Amino acid sequence: MSSHLGDEFIERTGRERIGYPREDITLGLAWEPVRGATVYGEGGVGYHDGAGRQEALYFQFGAQYRDDDPILWDIFDWQIATDVQLFHEDDYDPGITVQGALLVPLARQGQQFRLALEFHTGRVLLGELSEFSEDYLALIFAWDF
Repeated sequence: MSSHLGDEFIERTGRERIGYPREDITLGLAWEPVRGATVYGEGGVGYHDGAGRQEALYFQFGAQYRDDDPILWDIFDWQIATDVQLFHEDDYDPGITVQGALLVPLARQGQQFRLALEFHTGRVLLGELSEFSEDYLALIFAWDF
């Protein structure tokens, strides 16, 4: 993982760039116990820390459920998902994201339009700003392809 937020601007202003390159080995597993439901987990061990402030271990797990029986005018499928991230450098303080979405499947296999409401609390998701925490509520309009 590597994050470069505004590198050129930062270099021009004389401010020190905060880098977050991370190289690790990750093992992840996902399981679909019933149709439409998926649970997953992964863990990683870092072997190269380019920022000098990362610890080796991290874990992530979550679940999602998607119902593809259309609701609302027989158009929208729906989905709910949650994700939890735990990093050693944050003393395993959890970052939690929850999303509920209405989905419109498109003609091309695997593509969809997504209207979602998402809540996050915890570590900033951009690696370069990961030493900070945030809470947000987002309205998302997305085309997944």
